[in-house]
Amino acid sequence: MTGTAALLAFVLLLVSGGGALWITQRRAAQARALRFSGRRPLTAEELWREFYEQRGVPLEMVEEILQVIAEAAGVPAGLIRPADRFDSELAPEKGWEFDDGLAEIIWWVKDRAKRSGRRVGDISNVRTVDDLVNFVFALSAPPT
Repeated sequence: MTGTAALLAFVLLLVSGGGALWITQRRAAQARALRFSGRRPLTAEELWREFYEQRGVPLEMVEEILQVIAEAAGVPAGLIRPADRFDSELAPEKGWEFDDGLAEIIWWVKDRAKRSGRRVGDISNVRTVDDLVNFVFALSAPPT
C-alpha cells in the first residue's frame, strides 16, 4: 500500500467514524427529546410566576438556572419543569452516560458560589430542578 493510499484509507476511516458518531448522537438527542414531547413550552417568567415568585426567588436566577440546565442536558429551557430529575428526565440516554451534563451543572454551582465568596457544601441531595433552584437560592442568601 502506498503512502497516498494509506492516507486516503485513514481519512476515509475518520470520516466514516465521525459520521457514525454524529448519527448516534443525533439519535440519542432525539430519544431525549421524546421524553418532553407532550409538554407545552413555558417561558422562564411563566415558570417563575407559577413556582418561584411566592418564594422570593429572583426571576433572573430562575432564567440563569434554566439556561445552564438546558445547555448541559440538551433540552430546550421552556420544557424544563421543577420536578424533572437529573437521573431520569434530564439524564443522558443509555450508552451516553459519559455525556452527562450534571458535571457541568455542579461546576456552574461551585463557580457561582466561589464568585460570591460562599462554600458549596453537600450538593449530593440535589436531585431535581427544584432542588437545584433551592440550593442556588440558599447560596445567594446573606450569611448568618
